[in-house]
Formats: sequence, structure tokens, C-alpha cells
Amino acid sequence: MADTPLLLNFPAALPPSMDFAALLAEAMGYAQDASGDYWTDYNEHDPGLTILEQLCYALTDLGLRGQYEMTELLADERGVIARDTLFTGDQILTCAPLTANDYRKLVYDSVHGLKNFWIEPVEGMPGLYCGWIEQFRWGDKDKLVAQVTAILRANRTLCEDIVSVEVLKQQSLKLAGVLELSPGSDPDEVMGTLLFYLDWKLLPAPMPSAIEAQIDAGQAREQIYEGPRLAYGTIDDAGLVERPATVNLAQIARVVQAVPGVRLLSGLHFVSREDVDGDVLTLKDHTVPFIDIPPQGGPWPFELRDSSGASVLPNAERVTRVFNQCYVDGRARESAVKRSTDSLSYRRLPSGRYLDVQRYHSIQHQFPVTYGLSRYGIPDDFQWQAADAEAAFSQPGSGPAAVKRAAQVKQLRAYLMLFEQVLANAFAQLANARWLFSLRPPEAHSYFAQSLVDNPQADFPDPDAVGELLRDLRAEDRERHGHRAVSLRISHPHRPALRAIWPGTLAERQSRLDEVLSYGSRARHYRHRQAPDGKWIFVLVNVHGMEIAEGELRADSQEEIEREVLEVVYLLERIRREPAAHARHVRLEPHGRDETREPTVAQSYLAKLERLMAQFDPYPQRHNAFLDHLLARFNERFEDDLLQRFDPRPAADDRFLTELASWKSSFLMAYPRASSRRASGFDYSFKIAKAMPFGSGLEHRLYSLLGIGGPQRFARYPQSRARLTARHPGYHYHREGHAAEGMGPAEEERALVFEASHPGLFAHLLRYGTDLARYRIRPERGGWSWELSFLSPGGTWHRLHHSDDAERLKALRNRLVAWLQPDGAAWQHLFDGEGLYVLEHILLRPLAQPLAKDDGFYACRISVLLPDWPVRFQNDEFKRFAERLVRENCPAHVQADCYWLSFAQMERFEHRYEAWASAKYKSVHDAHQEYQALDERSGSLREFLQHLAQQSESS
Repeated sequence: MADTPLLLNFPAALPPSMDFAALLAEAMGYAQDASGDYWTDYNEHDPGLTILEQLCYALTDLGLRGQYEMTELLADERGVIARDTLFTGDQILTCAPLTANDYRKLVYDSVHGLKNFWIEPVEGMPGLYCGWIEQFRWGDKDKLVAQVTAILRANRTLCEDIVSVEVLKQQSLKLAGVLELSPGSDPDEVMGTLLFYLDWKLLPAPMPSAIEAQIDAGQAREQIYEGPRLAYGTIDDAGLVERPATVNLAQIARVVQAVPGVRLLSGLHFVSREDVDGDVLTLKDHTVPFIDIPPQGGPWPFELRDSSGASVLPNAERVTRVFNQCYVDGRARESAVKRSTDSLSYRRLPSGRYLDVQRYHSIQHQFPVTYGLSRYGIPDDFQWQAADAEAAFSQPGSGPAAVKRAAQVKQLRAYLMLFEQVLANAFAQLANARWLFSLRPPEAHSYFAQSLVDNPQADFPDPDAVGELLRDLRAEDRERHGHRAVSLRISHPHRPALRAIWPGTLAERQSRLDEVLSYGSRARHYRHRQAPDGKWIFVLVNVHGMEIAEGELRADSQEEIEREVLEVVYLLERIRREPAAHARHVRLEPHGRDETREPTVAQSYLAKLERLMAQFDPYPQRHNAFLDHLLARFNERFEDDLLQRFDPRPAADDRFLTELASWKSSFLMAYPRASSRRASGFDYSFKIAKAMPFGSGLEHRLYSLLGIGGPQRFARYPQSRARLTARHPGYHYHREGHAAEGMGPAEEERALVFEASHPGLFAHLLRYGTDLARYRIRPERGGWSWELSFLSPGGTWHRLHHSDDAERLKALRNRLVAWLQPDGAAWQHLFDGEGLYVLEHILLRPLAQPLAKDDGFYACRISVLLPDWPVRFQNDEFKRFAERLVRENCPAHVQADCYWLSFAQMERFEHRYEAWASAKYKSVHDAHQEYQALDERSGSLREFLQHLAQQSESS
């Protein structure tokens, strides 16, 4: 390692960051522009120029480290590079099988004991296919069929399905001919090899080839890895022959003449003339040509003659042994290809040297000794002055000159600390750059810093002198620590409400109290959750999401804690307005003994440094920008502006940006699958963990691109999900003039039912619906009933509900206001009910009595079903956006129909879909399963979809 240069490829022309002369010239230019009237001496002995030289030299060190190999900048202390979005070529360039040849390659690569495979379309039913297997002379047919079928189902393309997989029958070819052997040839070896050649090459099996050979031949990697990911090298399309319908003697002759030891072939013909036309034999349906190895004493397909013309009779046992050895050698060659594939460096992430990029070597080491900054301190001979000669010689370092000199050194060291801190931070930023591209960064910040005090990564000639400069900081910390922690209590008239405990200086406590009162008077800054003991608690957070106070009440239910939050909000509003209320309800008291240790200078300095960096670090925005860069590498993007516009929360709320980053991170983490399987259907033979199937590539992509369900934290897409209707939304919304379909009296009692005339109303309710002044209850025309209306920001009144009982409307309004409270039920479950289902019509076809022809419902069609009750999904613009994403991500030949279902409709659909998925799974795994029950459930889903289509056409 010591002999390895830091830069493996030194740049021919120095980049600006490594060019000392250019940096110094630029620095002098800035100095002349800023202080040319005062600083005119730029000779080498000038201290200002010396400082500039040292700073420029440090910048060249930073520039040098920036030129390190990317593997070295990304490597951790162990030399390991995090995977994240660094996918290997075989992962990111390959795709799920799409063409017939893709499926043939995948099946041959995955199933042992299979010689060949063909997949053919079913006439009259686009999207349906039959699979045909050619097996070797031995093997378990049922096992082969099961393995191939499982692979095909797991890799289905959207709107396609496999009808059947069968093993082709072997049609024995009765041949006769005379072979003259070369001198010295072993008859048994020649016959065994000949039979193997006929078995292997008359109908050639796919031949995997090593990837290194193709790279050496100059083939581009993107061409090599086109198609499905294979374990055994690659398979060329040219080596995939079609299933033959005939066999001619010329083919057989070419194979025989290629066998080592065969000198001459003569008299070749078919023994039987059935289905033979001249030299061509027509194979029977669903068969492949096959030549038997005759038992001992049986007739051989060829008569062997030695070089003298004498007949030679092969030994059947030895012939079989040679045949088997040829088969073993062929498999060994394939295994060698697999081993070479596994060992490819292209399939592994690189490792890198750890070069300790963060380590900062102080510029004070390079200053001339006369400056007194080095580890030698102030030289004694420079402390002498003529006016103080006697003191200087009698007690070196103790006279006025020495004191002055020490003070000057201290001043210079303090002056340099600003530059050194910036430099040290730059080295820390470069060392931590790998976290900027991480999908799981350990800390939520994008600017990095390191302390100059008590930091092993910061190398100073006199570390104690640096700490001494921070004496004032230590004094401030002592003042802070000298006051005991204070306990803030805010109480209702008869019980405690809110509590916080702070250490800190007296001056800070008033600002902390102001912070609690400011944030506490706004309900959106409260969070409530369930404690491990089952009780509900709430806390108050600031704009950064940090907890600054906690509630005193421990409630038995979520509703009780929500009411408590509202009462605390009203109380703090009064306290802010009324000095008398402040005096009655707010108490600042000493909080017992302060057992915390006094922080060290290094701890205080680092804490202040990190707080300062955080003030200028818009992490959510920057984190999303880095994720956008990673997405752009794969030509992917999220429509951030649109997604934020659909989010009903205030634009300044960072929660949306945090959730947006989680959508992007999850999408990138699972990107090889999200990309390669974007057109894949779900595997209905896979046992799902939850009620509803959720396995198609289209569902997975839409799930991320639409940000469905709020924060997403997964490395793989789930294959199943719970029902969307598992949790009632707590409200029911429908358009004005339309009936609330499916809402019976019982449901209406437990749900907030309201109507509106435009899609923006719900967002207005979320934002302004807690203001009672925006509601009015008044008689409708005729005076027989009452209506509840809401005033939108545009000044328009919108009717929400009507009833013949005004008190009932008041109760409904109060429930609505409580439900809309920030961080109340509406906001806690903002993403509840979000989701979608992609239903492939081809899977609903009848199986008990298969259709002979499609009637237009099944082929190349999907239905995408989405709920219409979640907050974002009620926005018409969001609906158009979602439908556009469906069209953009759906294969071009597939017709996609989108339907927006009410809660009641979705309940009916999910009940049918769950029953169908269960029956579909059983039809695959239960050998005695009757298709009648599955067809009934498929028919029920078809009727449901057709009813939706009719409703859509009529609306």
C-alpha cells in the first residue's frame, strides 16, 4: 500500500484546484481588489502573502484529494462501498423476458434436465401461450413441467398467460447406412459419439457462451446483457432453432460426417417409408426426432466397417458409457461457463482504498519558525529587544517583548482559525460526500463539519493552544451550567396541561418559553401517539420537528387526546393575549438537582458548530435534489411540483419533502426490479401474506411515482397488501347532486357525509375548516329543511350538508371541525385508503370450458381501480395526473381503463377480488381443484368491471 501512489492517474494538466501558482495569483487579485489602497507590498517576506501561500497550499491538498479515484472516495474504513444505487451491469442492463426467445433462454438457463423449450401463441386468443419441452432421454416429466410452469408464471408479461406446458413425445427415427471408420478409430467410441451428436445436434440445444469471450471479441456490454439475466453466460438468438416439422437425410448426413473417426457415410436412408417424401420425413404432431440406443444384440442404425472394409459390431454397454460421458462433458462445459460468469468483476461492486480523506493537517505546520506557530513555539532569540536586554538574557521568555510576542502569536492563531475551520469543513464534506448519494444516510444533514478541538482528524502543532482560544466559550458554558435546570408547567384551572424541562442560561429561558407559547398556540405543532402501555400521549414540536414540551394527560383513547390538544391550544392562545392568564397558568420552577456534567470545550464547540451548519442546511430540499440526480442516471423522474401541489398540507411543511424523499429512495432501492419488471404481471401461484395481490410491475411503479400511502420504507416491493377499505376514512364525500351510493343509515351515523360542487373544496376544508366563522347554518328555500355551508377563501359559500334538524347540523359541524384539527384524525390518516389495483382481464377468462375466441373483453386489456375518497384522490387534477401516469407506464399495446370507486364500491370489489385470488391460487396448487368455482368468481369480477364501464360511459 505504501508504494501505491495516491493518484493512480495523475492529470496531464493540473486542474485549477491543484495549481498552486494559479490559486495564489487569484488570491492576490482578490486582495488587491479589496485592499489595494492599503496593502501594496506583495514581496515574499510579507506576512500577508505568507498566509495566502499557506492557504493556497492547503487548497491544493484538498484539490488533490478531490482527484482520488471514485472508489476511494466512496469506500468506508473497511474499503467497502455501499450498494445503494450502484447496481452491477448484469442487474441494471437486463430485463424481464418479453419475447419468445427471452422465455426460451430463461427456461433453459433455469431448469436442469431440459434440452429445449418452445413457447407458441394460442390461435384466436392473443396473450395466451403454450409451452413445449424437449427433454433428454431420462428425467422426471412431471417435475420438468412443474418447474417450467412455475418460471413462466413468475415471469408473466402483463396481459399474457400460459395455458399449458407439455413434454413433446419422442418420434424414433429408423435409419440405415454404412459408416467407414478412419484407421485406428475405436468403433464403440465412434458409435457412442455419433449417437450423442445426433441427439444433441440434429435438433440443437441452446449453447451458452462465456461472456469474457464476447467482450474480447469487441461486443458491447449493453448488447451482451440484452434480455433476461442468465446464470450461464449468454445465449445467442441464432442458436435458438425453431421446433421442426420435418427431418431430411441431408441434416443427418452433416451431423454424422462431423463425428471424429468417421471417414465415409454411404447408403443413408429411412427404413420405414411412412410419412417420408423422398429424403424428407414429416414428423407427427407434437413430436421431436429421436434415435434409440439399441440394447445388446439389437439392430444398430448404422453398419460400421473398419478401414479394410470388414464389418464391426459395437458393444452396447461401452457405447452407452461413451454416450453418457459425452453428456457429462457437455454439462461440464456449461458449468465452466457458469463459473466464469460468477467470477466476472462486472457482476461485483468494486472495493476501494480507505485514504482518510477527512484528516486535516493544519497550515500552522508550514509557517516559518519565526511566526511561533509551529510545535517549537516562539524562538528565544526573537524575544530579545535592546531596551530589555538584561531581562531577556537573565530570564529568556519572561520580559515585555516575550509577552508581546506571545500575544501576537495568539492573535495570529485566532485569526487563522476562521480559515482553518472552513478548510477542515471542506475536507469533512469531501469525506462524507458518499452519504449525499446514500439512500439511507445516517444523519439528516447535507453539510458536514469537524471540530478543530480534541479531534484526532485535525492535526495541529499545538492542540492545547487551540483549546485555549476557546476560553470564552467555556465561560459561557459554565454560566449556563451554573443555573439549575428549570421546569415549565402550564396548567388548566384545576390540572396540569403542558410540561418542559430546560437546562440553559437565564437569558435563554425566556426565549424558550416564548417558543413554547408560539408553537403551542397552533394545533399543527402537536403530535400524539400511543405509548407502550396503551395510553395516548401528545408532545409539542417546533418547526424542525424537535420535541420542546410534552402533555401531562395520559388518555385512554385517541379522541380524548385530540380534545385535550384543542383545550391546550385555546389555553395557550389566552396566555399569549392576556397577561393575567399568563400569571395564573405559567410556572417556572427549579427542577431538582442538575446532575449533568459540565460540557468540555470540545463538546461545546462542536455543538455550536453543528447548530450553525444546520441553520444554512435546507436538508429536505438538498436531499431530494441528490435523489433527483440519482434518478436521472436511469432516465427517471418524479413530478415534485405536481405532487406538492396535491398535498393539502402547508407548502412550508417539510413533512412533504421528507415523504417525497422516501418515495424516491424506495423506488431507487428496488430499481432493478422496478425497471426490469415494469411490464410484468403478478405471480398468481405465489402465496401472499396479506389479503390482496399486489405484484405487478405497473402497480409497483405507480405506487412510488404517485407517492401512495405516505412514507415508504422498503427495500423490495411487497407482493400483497391489506384491503384499502380495512380502515373507514371517517367521512364520506360525494359530488353535489349525486347520491352517496352505498351509504346506509348506520354508515351515515359513523361517517362525516358532505357534498360539494368542485374538487378544491376538500383541500380548503383541511386548511381552513377549523375556523367556525366560515360555517353557517340557515334554512333552505321553503323553510322545510336546513343547510350547512362553508365559506371558501374565494368568498363562495359551498353547501356541505342539509337536514330537517338544525341541531343535527350543528353537531355535524362540530364533529367536522374536530376531525379537521391539524394533527387530528384528518391529518393523522392523511394517506389512509390510498392505493390501486391493476386487474388483468386475461386472467378472468373461463377455464372449465376455455373460449375458442376472444369477445373483446380479455385480450390486451387491464382495469386500474382507484379509490375516490382519500384526500388527494378527490382532486380532479390528481385524477388526471394518475391516469396520465397509467398511460405512460403501461405497455403501448395494452388498453388501460381507469375507474374511481367509492368506499362502498371498493368494499364490494375487494370482497370479490380476494375470493378470486384465493380460488386462483388453489387452482394452481390443488390437483383436484375444479375450475367451476374459479370461473364463477372470474365471472363476478367481469360483471363488476362491465358495470363500471357502463357507469363511466353514461356519466
